[in-house]
Amino acid sequence: MTHYYCHINGIKDTSRGNTYHNKRFKNEAEKRGLVIKYSAGIGYSVTAPSTELKQFVNNMQWSEKIKLYRNGTSAIPAEIKKAKSSTRKYVCPCCGMSVRATKEVNVLCMDCNEQLEVSL
Repeated sequence: MTHYYCHINGIKDTSRGNTYHNKRFKNEAEKRGLVIKYSAGIGYSVTAPSTELKQFVNNMQWSEKIKLYRNGTSAIPAEIKKAKSSTRKYVCPCCGMSVRATKEVNVLCMDCNEQLEVSL
C-alpha cells in the first residue's frame, strides 16, 4: 500500500535499483500505522504493525482476513503469490550475448555462429 501511494504521488521511496527502502518510505509507511526500523543492507525495511494498527484490525473484526505478523512463512497469501516465471535465458557460450524466451527455442548467435545455451 505504501509503495503504491508513493508511486501514484511521485514519491521516490526506494534507492539502489528499487531494493533499498529510504526515509521517504519510512515516513509514508509510519503514516499508515507501521513501525519501521533501519537495517544495514536493506534500509528502512524492518516492518511491524503499530499497536494502533493492530487495535484497528481487531476492532474491525478483520483479524482472520489480515495477518499482521510473520511466522517464518511468506506474508503473502497463497492465492496471490506470483507464479514461477516460464521465461528462459539463452546465452552464447562464446561472447556471452543473451536473449530471453517464454518457450524452448533454438537460437544462433550470428556474430559467433554458436548455438545459445540455456542459462540456469
